[in-house]
Amino acid sequence: MYKGGLDIIPWPMFNDSTWFKTLSSVNKKLNEQKAKYENARTFLQNTKVIMAKLKVCKAIYMYCMYL
Repeated sequence: MYKGGLDIIPWPMFNDSTWFKTLSSVNKKLNEQKAKYENARTFLQNTKVIMAKLKVCKAIYMYCMYL
């Protein structure tokens, strides 16, 4: 789905000092990353489409469970 562009980062506890280090590294990665969408409207539209697809898939799954 993300073609190698997805990082899964273990997140430390909030009151731990490593939380701030992790936040700093995430900030650096986000600042280095190119923008995927040209504006917020495109991002929002794509997010709505993905959410609608997930809702449809869930509805079909729930329907098939009762057959």
